[in-house]
Amino acid sequence: NTENGSQNVTESPGTLTGLMYGTTYGIAVAAVTDQGLSPYTGSLTVTTGQAGPGAPQISYVSTATTAMLTFTASGQYIPRIYCAYLTLTDISGVAQANQTESAQCNDSSVFNVTGLQEDSTYQLGGTVENTLGALSNRKTITLQTGTAAPSGPPLLITVKILNPTTVMISWSPPLVAERNGAINVYTLEFTTPSSPTPLTSLSTHTSTTFCPVQQGVPYNVSISSNNTQGAGPFSAPVAFIIPKGGPLLNTDTTTTSVTVNFTVADPPNVMRYCATVLLLAISGARQFGQREVQHCATNASVTIAGLLEDSSYQVVGELENMNGRPSNTTTTMVQTKTSAPTGPPLNITATVLYYSSGRLEWQPPALEDRNGMIAFYSIQVTSPTRPPQDIVTGTNVTSVVLTTLRHSTQYSVKITAYTAQGPGPSSSTLNFSTPILVIQTPIIFLSRGLSDSSLQVWWNAVNTSDANVTVTTYRVSVRRQTILQRTVELPATTAIIGNLSASTQYEIYIAAGTAYGFGSVSSSTNITTLDPGRVPQNPAAPSISLSATSTTLFARLILPDGVSPAGIVRYCVNFTRTQVSGVTSVLSSPVKCSTDISIRNDVEADAKYNVTAYYEQFGPIFSNHSIVHQGTSLPTTPGVPSAPQLLSVDATTISLIITPLPLLEHNGNLSGYRVEWVGATGPSFRTVGLTTLQPNITGLSPLTLYTARIAGVNQIGRGDYSFPLYVNTTRLPIVIQTPLIFFSRSLSDSSLQVWWKAVNTSYASVAVTSYRLRLGQNATVQHSVPANITTTVIGNLSSATNYQVYIEAETSRGYGPLSAAVNVSTLNTGEVFQSPGAPCIIWLGNSSVYIARFIIPAGVLPVGIVSYCVNLTRVEVSGGSGALPSVLQCSMEADAILNVEADATYNVTAYYEEYGEVFSSHSLAQRVTTSPAIPGTPSAPSLQSVDATTISLILAPLPLLEHNGNLTGYRVQWVGATGSSFRIVGLKTLQPNITGLSPLTPYTVRVAGINQVGPGNYSLPLYVNTTRELHAPRYNTTVNATWIRVDFVLPSPPANASNTLYCASFTRLSLSLVPSPLPSLQLCESRRMVTLTSVEEDATYNVTAWYIDDGRRMSPVTAPFTITTNPSRPAQLPAPNVTDIKSTQFTVSWSQLRLALRNGIINGYRVYYTVDNVTVPFHNVPSSARDANISSLVADKTYLVSVAAFGTGGVGPQSQLTSATTLPAAPLLSVRTTSDTIQINLITRRPAPMYCVEFTRVQVSGVKDAALPVEVCNTTSSVTRAGVHAYSLYDVRGWYINMLGVRSSTSTQRLVLTLASKPEAPSTPAVTFVNTTHAEAIWDMLNVTQRNGVLTGYRVLYSNGTQSVQVTLGMVTSFVIGPLQPSTNYTVILFGINVQMGIGLPSPPLKFTTLSIATSPVTVSTPAITGSNTPTTSIVVTSSSNIVIPTSLAFQLSSTQQPLPSSTPTGPATSMAVSMSTDATANPVTTDPTPVLTTATKSPANPGPRNVSAQFLSSDTIRVKWSPPADNGTPTGYIITLYIISGTGSQHGTLQQKVNGSVFSVEILVVAGFRYAVEVLSVYGASATPSLSQINRTNLLDSDILLTPPSITTTALTGEAVTTELAGSISQVIYIAAGVGGAFFLIIILGTVILCNRRRKTREKKYTLTSNSSQVQLEMVPISSEGDYATVGNASDPMYAQVLEQKGGNSAMAASNYERPPAPIPKYGDGPRAMLMTQNEAYGLTVRNRGRGGDEGDDDDYDETLTQPVVR
Repeated sequence: NTENGSQNVTESPGTLTGLMYGTTYGIAVAAVTDQGLSPYTGSLTVTTGQAGPGAPQISYVSTATTAMLTFTASGQYIPRIYCAYLTLTDISGVAQANQTESAQCNDSSVFNVTGLQEDSTYQLGGTVENTLGALSNRKTITLQTGTAAPSGPPLLITVKILNPTTVMISWSPPLVAERNGAINVYTLEFTTPSSPTPLTSLSTHTSTTFCPVQQGVPYNVSISSNNTQGAGPFSAPVAFIIPKGGPLLNTDTTTTSVTVNFTVADPPNVMRYCATVLLLAISGARQFGQREVQHCATNASVTIAGLLEDSSYQVVGELENMNGRPSNTTTTMVQTKTSAPTGPPLNITATVLYYSSGRLEWQPPALEDRNGMIAFYSIQVTSPTRPPQDIVTGTNVTSVVLTTLRHSTQYSVKITAYTAQGPGPSSSTLNFSTPILVIQTPIIFLSRGLSDSSLQVWWNAVNTSDANVTVTTYRVSVRRQTILQRTVELPATTAIIGNLSASTQYEIYIAAGTAYGFGSVSSSTNITTLDPGRVPQNPAAPSISLSATSTTLFARLILPDGVSPAGIVRYCVNFTRTQVSGVTSVLSSPVKCSTDISIRNDVEADAKYNVTAYYEQFGPIFSNHSIVHQGTSLPTTPGVPSAPQLLSVDATTISLIITPLPLLEHNGNLSGYRVEWVGATGPSFRTVGLTTLQPNITGLSPLTLYTARIAGVNQIGRGDYSFPLYVNTTRLPIVIQTPLIFFSRSLSDSSLQVWWKAVNTSYASVAVTSYRLRLGQNATVQHSVPANITTTVIGNLSSATNYQVYIEAETSRGYGPLSAAVNVSTLNTGEVFQSPGAPCIIWLGNSSVYIARFIIPAGVLPVGIVSYCVNLTRVEVSGGSGALPSVLQCSMEADAILNVEADATYNVTAYYEEYGEVFSSHSLAQRVTTSPAIPGTPSAPSLQSVDATTISLILAPLPLLEHNGNLTGYRVQWVGATGSSFRIVGLKTLQPNITGLSPLTPYTVRVAGINQVGPGNYSLPLYVNTTRELHAPRYNTTVNATWIRVDFVLPSPPANASNTLYCASFTRLSLSLVPSPLPSLQLCESRRMVTLTSVEEDATYNVTAWYIDDGRRMSPVTAPFTITTNPSRPAQLPAPNVTDIKSTQFTVSWSQLRLALRNGIINGYRVYYTVDNVTVPFHNVPSSARDANISSLVADKTYLVSVAAFGTGGVGPQSQLTSATTLPAAPLLSVRTTSDTIQINLITRRPAPMYCVEFTRVQVSGVKDAALPVEVCNTTSSVTRAGVHAYSLYDVRGWYINMLGVRSSTSTQRLVLTLASKPEAPSTPAVTFVNTTHAEAIWDMLNVTQRNGVLTGYRVLYSNGTQSVQVTLGMVTSFVIGPLQPSTNYTVILFGINVQMGIGLPSPPLKFTTLSIATSPVTVSTPAITGSNTPTTSIVVTSSSNIVIPTSLAFQLSSTQQPLPSSTPTGPATSMAVSMSTDATANPVTTDPTPVLTTATKSPANPGPRNVSAQFLSSDTIRVKWSPPADNGTPTGYIITLYIISGTGSQHGTLQQKVNGSVFSVEILVVAGFRYAVEVLSVYGASATPSLSQINRTNLLDSDILLTPPSITTTALTGEAVTTELAGSISQVIYIAAGVGGAFFLIIILGTVILCNRRRKTREKKYTLTSNSSQVQLEMVPISSEGDYATVGNASDPMYAQVLEQKGGNSAMAASNYERPPAPIPKYGDGPRAMLMTQNEAYGLTVRNRGRGGDEGDDDDYDETLTQPVVR
């Protein structure tokens, strides 16, 4: 309601610019003259449209879990709602797939989105909706959240014992969603019962080692992760212990097994290694009462299989010695790995909540089938009306609510569980249905009579959102005394119904309509229209009841009697402020409207308002306004003032500035302000008047923080305090410290440099701003430097002069005292500053550490030295090469500590650095050699071989840096049962042997280096047992399909046979005769039988055997023995693949069985398939096949396919089933054509959502074509291709896509011919020459797309205005017109002619004028020519005046004398020689009239082809064959012409084709249903000679290649059959005409006329024409209701006007043999209906005879079927 501005325009209409989008304006116009402005017009309300598609700009500020978004709308529209769309893309750099988009909307352009994931990337999209409801384009940016400390602990902690004192700790990072940023370090805490204070270790990886670990002491380890924001929570403690005296256990796990590797610290005489496992938990679920499983082996690695995935086990390891006594046990914990679930989710239930929602609930897979923590569930929901929908849930979610269901629909649900390793099997399908839709009934809540002829009704909108349907319309029924008067359907919730009677009561009913129909009808309401002439009156004004608080004024409207609240749209109140706190302050508020009868207005305290009100009823209809009421709001405490401002402050006083409260904040009678201050001793306050706006607070403490704030005071009391002002009082003057000059030097003969220590003034809360230097105590300032510098150079001094230097510090409080003086002398004149002298070094040290002690020259102050530096260059180590580049080591201490190697030689120099980057001279180079030391510790020796008395070792040489002197060799020590021994070996003896040992004895072997200092430390020990010699055993073998058994027969059994182990080695060589080697598998048993189980069928193995007796002696191994297991039936194949699916066949393929699964030689495969629970006999295919084609299937059926292999062991089990659905069958095609459209009806077994047809044009107007195919699709079964060419042949193929989105097979090829039409207009003819009596016209040949049928030639019409001549031509493009009249204007019009429709449209006219006749004095005469081959003649030229005889003659062949075809061929002209009787030189003279010279005929010089024959290859193809001419040379080509013959024998046109001289047959595409005659011409150069066998064109019908047409039966309207032989089969029905008043009906088919009498009644009739290939339904209607004739063609055109007349109840037609069919009958009045004719289709015949009331002799109305419908 405010004026936004004005714009001047100079004319109407005028354009206003710069407006806002989506904004309502009131526009008024005034005229502007030089005298000023006219009054404005009334206001016109206009709302501008929405903005263009401009996406908003988005910026954000994010934390770890929230982001504050700021939208900036682009464009000039008014935003209403801002929406953000978030999709999670990665967490801490880990990509997240299949995330659901979430949306958050707000009416503010700045708002927060919460619940985000830390350290994550989101795709953020934003849109803006304006006040008109238009939505902008989406703007998309990337949003990155901040990091936070990890919220979850590390996972999967495992402890692996590496040796008796070391363990390896491994773990996984926290869950991705709990990392909250990149993990940069892990913290490990170790505790024991005796040491609760944790030991801490850090690791940047997910594994680390921990040592030393005390044996037998239990440890707990907990781990937390850290990122840049801090540390996360610690994991639950994981316990581990290294057993004391027991074996060390290292474990490796898979998904279903654990391998326990034993390590013995002090190896006893071990007989067996045993491991026992106990199940503790499955996927985190604790298990109780589980059975222990124990496995033992003779080697130190035991594998226990058959465990559960993702399960925790306790592993106990123990050893058995040779006497069977067990060792101490060792216990550890292991966790098997995860795999995909092996079982589906369980107990799926569905609960339908409403039409469009339902809840799914399920339980996880069985515990033993989960194989790991369930990461998420995938739910697949399918229905017949939509594609499958996949829903992904969270980790622990076992229920979900589906909210996008559709009513009345059956749904199928399958659920699949996923672990980190992938999906498990899907559950069985659960089916449920949503309720059938019930549409609510509308409720009519208001109605009224609008006038004496109209009424209006309102009803509530029906809500169907819960059913996912939309109400699209409402049906309003109006009844009067139960009689339906009118029905109106409209999408609104109100309706105005007019054209009613005055003062009449009507009943109104409402029903809601959706896409699924209408719901129940509402209860009726009665409405009465107004009395005649009565006008509705505005409702009476309401009254107002007012109530108030200090912030709100309430206005409650009281309605007049008789006004119902049900018809009121809103209530409106206008509040106008008149006074605030006793001061006049007028403000008019906008009108406030609400649907609530009580309206509130936010007001100022102690303010007065004028209030008026009105209400609005549906219509809209506004009531009168109420009288003015006055209301006053209550006073309240004053508002909050602005914070006080600081005027000044010192140690005891603060001066403030108070900003007065605005009038609207007085909230009553403001009397002053309360000032409050709070210090160290508590709060105080004072009250000041309204004029005291700069109060002082006194009596304060120095250096104290005070808080000052103010509040207003009125008659109600004190208001709230302002924001505080924080002020620190100052301190008393302070004493500044004295700087200390600690170093100085002379730089030159005119400058010196001074260093001092910085002054600390932090205790005084004051900062040093600069330092001032004086040369003398009372001297002026010589130098000043900033506070951050503590050294300076003073120049411009005198040489060889001593100066006293003082320094003082400056602060904001002034200067401190002067420092003590320092004496510095400048150098002598010309003297240059010298570097300090080099230091001396004293070397102290041993073999690994040296100390370089610096002794500085006299006069150098240590206080001025910054660092001491030593340059160390290694020359050699232990007498060998070992040079290294120089290494500089610096220290702030005069004793520099250096790290060196033993027995190494170094070159050393040293220097020191003073302040000012002044470096001393380098000391003299010294060579220092460190002391030797004992050698380093070698690596443990390796075992090369061992027997009963000898151990062969491999020694690793000591590195040079470990020699620590002159290394001379190694000491090898061994300890056995009789004690220790050693031997010394040289440096080159690195594979020493230890001999003379005892058999079956354990030995410990160590090695140490030796140099001039002595032996070094021993290496770690090598434990070796010597062996003994035994005899190889004898054995027998037994085998079946799955095991091999070895039975031992010992030559001399051991004394203690119970402690003997019997071993066998099995090495696979081949499977089913296919080489397939595997590593050897060794098995040992305590009994004399070793069995290898779970072997493959038909497998060949090498077997060897040995035994270990009770003395741990191993016998020799037997020679290999080859054995083959028995075959068995093949294993189950994987589920096959089904591809290349068609409607009646598909291809089944499968993968080859692995060798281990063939169980013998595969002989072949069997393919099984089942449909409708019936199994079809299997197909056998050879073993080399991997696929099979299954045919003779049923379309649109689901088949279950499986495959089994069979071989030497029998037939294997069938594979799992694969489902395959054959494609829907190809549709049947029904065709309807016009001249420019093709309509294809696709006939299918059931409706489909999409139908498609491919159209390929192959012929245009009888000429072959190769156009690209065009595909047209439609949602209905009728597909129309528009814009096709008339009389064109199309290849049509169709298919459809069913409800499941599957494309059907393609229909077979269909050739479709479009209807012909008149040829298009030729181009304008042109004239090549004109004389007095002739002119030649030329034109362009019509192209094939303009012919609209088979073009036979042209008709030329030329006229001089009084006389017209028509000439019909063949396929020519020129014509000589004549004879013409001289000096005459002529007009020429050209028409194309086709076979089907005759004459086409006229060309633009050609106009020309013939030449005038010139009088000639010369006459020319020609005598008659005799003989048939006279080559010459005489021409006599006579002059009637005295002129010279011409020297040249002009000859022109008259077109009127051109011979027509006859039985005697006309040969081509040869040559014409002219001999003149006289010679003269004169101008040529034209003679007139021109004499005519007729030459004789001549036999052809070039013969034509022979033996011409033709035959039909199909209904639309003719093959023509001939032989070349007998002699007279070879033709250069042939012209083949087909003449189209009508039913009366007349020629209708030609089809022509040219070939070269080497071709003697040709196939020509023709139109089916016509007769043809053939002519073949030979071409020699430019000439053409016809064949002798087919030149008589008058006898063309005698040709033996003419097509005999089928008979056609017409069913007359009386029911009597009349059979008529026609001249050609039906390919097109041209016209149908019906007479009036007892006349006739007429059918013209290709020039043949059928006349049939019928009864004298005007009726609509239908009948069927039936031939051997088609049935056509025709519809007969009257041409007009008046007149006795009908006109065929255009009666005003003399070229093709024909009249049909009625004569005595019979019909006759004056017609000759047309060269074309008559033109179509015009559609006058109720003239002929559109006629449809197609090939190869059948239609049922129905005759409907409808009598007309009042006709004499009419029968009653009846329906009569004359023939039975034909079912396709």
